Amino acid sequence: MAEQSTTVLVSCTPLADGQNRGQSCLLEIAGKDGGTIRLLLDCGWTAPYDVHVLEERYGDVYTEGGEGRRIDGILISHPDQEHMGGLAYLIHKKKWQVPVYVTGAGHKMGQMVAYDAYLNAYQSSARVTPFDLDDVDAAFREMTQLRYRQEVSLCEDRVHVTPYPAGRLVGGAIWKIHVGEHDIVYAVDYNHKRELHLMGSAMMDVSSMLTVSCTRPAMLITDACSVDRVPVPVQYSKNQQELINLCMTCLRSEGNVLIPVDAAGRVLEILLLLNTYWREKNLTYPLAAVGPMIHTTLEFARSQLEWMNEELTKGLGHSRMDNPLALKCVTPCASIKEVKQLSRGPKVVLATTNSMDDGASRTLFSWWASQRNSAIVIALDPEKGTFADEVLRASRAPRGAPPAVLRMSVCKRVPLKGEELEEYKKQQASKEDAEQMDVPMEEVEEEEEEAGDDNAKKNTRERKSLHTPQAPTRESVTVIDHAARDGAEVGHVDAFPAMPGDEDDDLHGDDNVCLVEGFEVPIGVAAPMFPDEDEMEKIEYDDYGAVVNLEDFDKDTSGGGVLSRALASEAAAERYAVEEGDEMDDIVEPEVPTKIESKDVAIQLLAQVVRLDFDGRSDGASVQTMLSKIAPRTCVIVHGSETATSKLASSLVKDLEGLNAHVFAPHKGESISIDLGPARSSIMSDSLYKSIQMHPMLDVDLGWVDAEMKFESRAADVDGSDEGKGEYSIVLEERQGNTNDSGHGGVFIGDVKLSQLKRALARINIGSEFHAGGLYCEGDVLVKRQPEGGGLVIEGSLCDEYFRIRDIVYSQYHIC
Repeated sequence: MAEQSTTVLVSCTPLADGQNRGQSCLLEIAGKDGGTIRLLLDCGWTAPYDVHVLEERYGDVYTEGGEGRRIDGILISHPDQEHMGGLAYLIHKKKWQVPVYVTGAGHKMGQMVAYDAYLNAYQSSARVTPFDLDDVDAAFREMTQLRYRQEVSLCEDRVHVTPYPAGRLVGGAIWKIHVGEHDIVYAVDYNHKRELHLMGSAMMDVSSMLTVSCTRPAMLITDACSVDRVPVPVQYSKNQQELINLCMTCLRSEGNVLIPVDAAGRVLEILLLLNTYWREKNLTYPLAAVGPMIHTTLEFARSQLEWMNEELTKGLGHSRMDNPLALKCVTPCASIKEVKQLSRGPKVVLATTNSMDDGASRTLFSWWASQRNSAIVIALDPEKGTFADEVLRASRAPRGAPPAVLRMSVCKRVPLKGEELEEYKKQQASKEDAEQMDVPMEEVEEEEEEAGDDNAKKNTRERKSLHTPQAPTRESVTVIDHAARDGAEVGHVDAFPAMPGDEDDDLHGDDNVCLVEGFEVPIGVAAPMFPDEDEMEKIEYDDYGAVVNLEDFDKDTSGGGVLSRALASEAAAERYAVEEGDEMDDIVEPEVPTKIESKDVAIQLLAQVVRLDFDGRSDGASVQTMLSKIAPRTCVIVHGSETATSKLASSLVKDLEGLNAHVFAPHKGESISIDLGPARSSIMSDSLYKSIQMHPMLDVDLGWVDAEMKFESRAADVDGSDEGKGEYSIVLEERQGNTNDSGHGGVFIGDVKLSQLKRALARINIGSEFHAGGLYCEGDVLVKRQPEGGGLVIEGSLCDEYFRIRDIVYSQYHIC
C-alpha cells in the first residue's frame, strides 16, 4: 500500500487593505508531524511611509523572545515598494531576524528602488522617510538570492519554495510552495504576455511548476487588481502607438512631454520603446530619464539580460554599445540640474517618482503643467491619494469647464547660509565639546585615583580643561634649527607652547608630539634631519630641474607662502582627524549643512493629461481564463478593490463548478483556514495496467483508464508501528465487464492554429484563404475555431474534398 501523508492545515491572512498599495499576507502551514510554519508573502509599504500603518500591519506578526511569534521566511514577488517597501525598516530598525528570499535581479532592482525612494524624499520633500540608506543596505545584505526554478528548503526540509517568472518587472517571481504532497502557488501582479524587455509569466503553464505533473494546485493565492483591464493584445499595441504619436505632436508644436515613472521597473519598457523609435527615425529631440539612481539602474539592467526577453540577446555583440539596453538615444540625468543642461527646446523626460509626490517629476510638472502645448502622460496606475491621482481626476473635468487650478508645494534642498549656518556651527561645536568631555573626564578620574601624591592630582586637575591636544598652527610651530646653535637638548622639539603644569613633564615620553607624520626624532641624533638653511640658500634647482624660489619657503605668518599654506592645510586636516590609530584615508569631509525650502504655488492645468496603460499586468479576461484552466482546489483572493474581488470570485465559482473547488476573498486581518487533507497515492492493479492501450504523443504515452476505485484500510505500517492505523489507501482495479472498446471515442490532444493548417493544406495542393476569422478551402469547405478557446469545426458538403481536408485536420492532432 502507498504511504500516507499527514493532514495539512493551511491558514491565509491578508495583512493589507485591498484598496491601498502595499501587498502582504501571512501563510501559516500546520501539520501533525510538527509545529506551524509561518511565511510572509511580500512585505509592502509605500509613501508616505506611515510608521503607524506598518506597526498595525506587522506588529502582531513577529515578536522577539523565546515565546514570541516567529516568521520562518519572507518571499518577495516583485522588486518595488508595493511588495518589499517595509523590509528596510523592519529588518534594521525593528531588528527582525528573518530569512528573506528574492530573485537575483529582483535583489538589485529592489535596492535601486529603495535608494530612489529615500533620496527623492530627502532632496525634494519635507517628508522624512523612517528609513535611510544604511537601513536599506543592512536589509538587502541579508537576503538570499535565487535563480528562476531554483528550489530552496526551509524548516528542516519540511517546506520547499521555488521562484518562477512572473513578468511585469525584472526579477518578478511567482512562488511555488511545496509542503508534504501539496503545492501552493502564490501569484500576484503577473503578466502572461511577452513584452519588449520581458518574457511572459509561468502562469501560462502552471502544470510544469507542480511537483506532480498534470495535477491541480492545492491552493492558489492571487489578486484581483487586473480584473477590470481591457484585453492586452489590442490595448497594449494601441498604447504604444498613442504614446509615440502624442510625443511627436507635442515636440513638433514646441512642447514638452513629462512621463512620471518608477525607479527600476516599468521605466525600462517605456525607455526601450522610445529609444527604438528615436533610433529608427534619427530624431534629435532630447530624450532623458531623470532619477537619483538612474545611472546605476541602467548599468544593472545591462547586466541582467538573462532575466529578460530572449529577443534582446540576439543583437548582443562584443562592444559595450551593442547591448540592447545601451539606450544610445537616452540621456540619463541624476538631478534637475542636469536636465537644465540639456539643449534648449522641446524634450521628452521620464522622471521619478510616478506618484509625483516628490522627485524630479513633481518639479517638472510645476514647470510644464501650465503650457498648452505640453503633455503629462500618466503611464502607471496612480495610487489613490497621491498627487498623480489628483492630477488625473482634475483632467477629467467636463468639456467646457474652466481649466482646473492645482495647489501644490514645491520643495528643494539648499545649503544653509548666514545666521542659520552660524547657528548650525555653534550647535555642532557644542555637541562635539560635550562628546569630547565625556570620555577624557572618566580617564582623568581614574588617573587621579591611581596617583597618590598631590602633585599628580594637581597636574591632572589642570589638564581637565586642556584634555584635547591643540592642533598645530602657524603660530605654535617652532622652527627646527641646529641644536648646537640654539642650545636645545638633543632630540627635543617644542611643538606647542608650554602649558601650565607641564614644567616637569618629560617631553621624550609618550606625550611628545611629532610635527611630521611618520617621523620621530631618534634618540642621540646630533641635529634635526632637515636641510640647513645655509645649504638651502646655495640650492638653485631641485631634483627635477625646477628653479627653487626661497621666497616660497619664508617664515611669514601672513599665510602667503607655500610653507604657510601647507602648514595651515595640515592643521585643518588634523582638526578633522578621527580617533588615534585610524588611517588618514578614512577621514570623511563633513557634509555641507542643508535645509528644505518649500514654496506653495497655484498651477493652472493647461497641459494635456493622458492616461496610457503601461502597468504591465495581464488583462481581466486573460486572468479569468488562466485561473479557470489552472482549476485550483482552493483559490484565495488577497488583494484588489471590493468590486474587482467580487467579480473575480463570482467568475471562478461559476467556471469551477463541479470540480469541488473553493473560492475565498477574505478581508484585511481575516484568516481563512483550509484543510488540504492527506495527499494519497493510488495503486493500479496489474490487470488494469495490462488492459490499457497506450498511444505515443511526443515523448510520453497516453491511454484511457476505465477503472473502479476502492478504499482499503491500513492496519499498521510496515515497521509495525501504529502511526498509519485507521487510514486507508486508494486502489484502482479493472471494472467488471470492461472491454477495450468502451465507447468513449477519440480524444484530440493539442492546439492547432489555422495558419499551420493552411500550410499543411498547401503541401497537398489544396488552396485556402482566410476570411472573417475562418479558413475557406476548396470544395466550399470552411474550417473555423469555436468561440471561447474551443476546438476546430469543419463545415461543408460531404464530398471528396471534405474528407481529404478532415484527414489533414486530424493529422494535426494527437488522437488516442
